[in-house]
Amino acid sequence: PDDAGLRLSLARFMAREKKTDAALEQVDAVLKADKYNEEALKTKYELLARKGDIAALEGVIELMQAGAPEKDEGYILEARLRFAQKEYDAALDILNKVLEKNPDSVPALLTKADVLSAQQKFDEAISVAETLQQLLPDSAEGYYRKGMLLQQQGDTASASQQYEIALQKAPESAEVLTALVRLE
Repeated sequence: PDDAGLRLSLARFMAREKKTDAALEQVDAVLKADKYNEEALKTKYELLARKGDIAALEGVIELMQAGAPEKDEGYILEARLRFAQKEYDAALDILNKVLEKNPDSVPALLTKADVLSAQQKFDEAISVAETLQQLLPDSAEGYYRKGMLLQQQGDTASASQQYEIALQKAPESAEVLTALVRLE
């Protein structure tokens, strides 16, 4: 691998060893040579998120957006950051712009469902979960999310049906099995 690849591998190893600052030094060395290196920016975002450094996260997001404005990832990360800060309307604005140009963006749809759920807009969130079911018919994700939303609304029978379908699609999913067991 090239120098950037070695440094990023070392950074990920250091991160696993809880040496976040040392990992960030490796990532910054890569970014010094190429400030728009997509893999380095993603790694830096993850490391800064662990540290809770919001201002630095915003800087990384800006670089991701400037380096690849045609890609959704930087915008979705910004929406997730706004969501974490409970800036729900700002998060939805960003997500809706992403979905306007890429209506099948699964990461944007997943985040949108979370934001709508946090706002207790369950009917809209269920609609998003149904879109996920259509986009990912073989995945448990849309069914699991719809089940969670129905459960939050108090419709445990329908939630149970969604969890059952999710479990058929992902029988190894402890998350889905736990949700189903808690209902019963």
